[in-house]
Amino acid sequence: MTTSSPQTQSSENNGLQLQARSKYFTQQAFALGAHGAAVIAPGQVPIQDSLADLCAELKCDGYGQSMSCPPQVAGPAWFRARLGEASLVLAFKFDVPTDILHSSQRWDLFGLLHETAASLERMAREAGFEHSFGLAGGSCKNIFCSSHYQCRVLSEGGPCRNPDSARPSMSGYGVNVKDLAGVLGWPMESTVSDPSSGQMPTALLAGMVVVL
Repeated sequence: MTTSSPQTQSSENNGLQLQARSKYFTQQAFALGAHGAAVIAPGQVPIQDSLADLCAELKCDGYGQSMSCPPQVAGPAWFRARLGEASLVLAFKFDVPTDILHSSQRWDLFGLLHETAASLERMAREAGFEHSFGLAGGSCKNIFCSSHYQCRVLSEGGPCRNPDSARPSMSGYGVNVKDLAGVLGWPMESTVSDPSSGQMPTALLAGMVVVL
C-alpha cells in the first residue's frame, strides 16, 4: 500500500480548499443575480498600465471627481502587489441591453455592478478574507452622487456618502476588461435580436473581487 507524502497531502488539501472557495464565491455571485461568474488565479488578471492614464488623456468625465477614480486611486503598481498576495480573484458579469447601456438609464446598471461588487466583498471578508476588495466600472460620482456638486471625500475630507455601495473603477488600476473577458471566454457583445422572444443585443459589464 502506498501513502502520500505530507507535501502531497498538503497540496491536495489546498486544492480542495480552493475548489470549495471557488464554488462558494461563484454561487454567491449568481445568487446576487450575476449572469456569469468565475474564479481565476490572480496572475491571470490582465493589467495594462496605460489604461489608467487614458482617463486623463481622454478627459473622462469621472476623472478627478471622486476617490474611486484616477488620479485618486493607487493605480496598477499597487494593484499588482495586492494580486501577488491574493488567494483568488472572483470575476462576475452582467449582460445588459445595448440600447439601455447607451441611454441615461445606464447609471442604474452601473449602480447594480457596484452594489454587487460591494456585496461580494463583504461576503469574502465575512468568510475570513479580511483584506478582500471589490472593483467595478464607471465613476461612482456619476452613479451615486450625480445630484451633489462634489464628492464629499475630496471637497470636505468627510466620509463617503455611499460606502456600502460605491467601489473603485477597474480601469483606474489598469484592468483590461476586454482581455479579462477573453481569459474567461465571455463575449463582450451579443448581436442576437429577436423582439418576439424578448432577446435583444447585449453588452458586458464586468466587476471583480480580489480575495485576500
